[in-house]
Amino acid sequence: MHKLIKYTVSVIGLISIWGSGRTLATSTVPQTSDKLPEQVDNREQRNRRETDEKNNRIIKGVFPTDSGTLEQQAQQLYEMGQAAEAVNILKQAITNYTERGDLNGQVIALSNLTLVYQQLGAWQQAEQAISDALNLLPEIANIKERQRLLAQTLDAQGQLLLSLGQPEQALDIWKQAADTYQEIGELTGFTRSKIYQAQALQALGLYAKAIKTLTSIQEQLKSEPDTL
Repeated sequence: MHKLIKYTVSVIGLISIWGSGRTLATSTVPQTSDKLPEQVDNREQRNRRETDEKNNRIIKGVFPTDSGTLEQQAQQLYEMGQAAEAVNILKQAITNYTERGDLNGQVIALSNLTLVYQQLGAWQQAEQAISDALNLLPEIANIKERQRLLAQTLDAQGQLLLSLGQPEQALDIWKQAADTYQEIGELTGFTRSKIYQAQALQALGLYAKAIKTLTSIQEQLKSEPDTL
């Protein structure tokens, strides 16, 4: 069977790294006890305070996996059509990444935020989020990682431009993204950007070029080694 690249309907799922979350064990209060009611009440209150403190630490970004958990929540809300709630969750994730100095996490979360804002029709906020993501990229030291994140951010920027009725600009951006993916040898990203280019060409009424682009992708995939 030839290699197949499966694309999700939700673009947010394409560019995000949704980390695994931490599950906190909550304290268990015995149903029966030979202690006095006042002592039981004090224990229950103490357990509740401890649980609340743990949850607050997660929200404030103490644990390294909390932002991944928040992004999982944002993805679920987004897929459920609750974009406004997803915005708030992503903003918290961005704050956590910023406090930890995690530039990669900030860029990815900002790109996702751009896409969620698009669903809300909040175009100025979407443009600001993608601008913030692009401005952070030069600070990433690892060249290949910076290039990978640049390409992913350009993918999101192209989506925004297409939504704003600027298919020609979107096409140019997706060409840059494809070139960047090709430079670092990422076939999946390269192919995705080429498909986006076909969308832009279709929006421009250039159907023959769109078909040619998709055909070239198909031929390239056929040339890849067979996989099980």
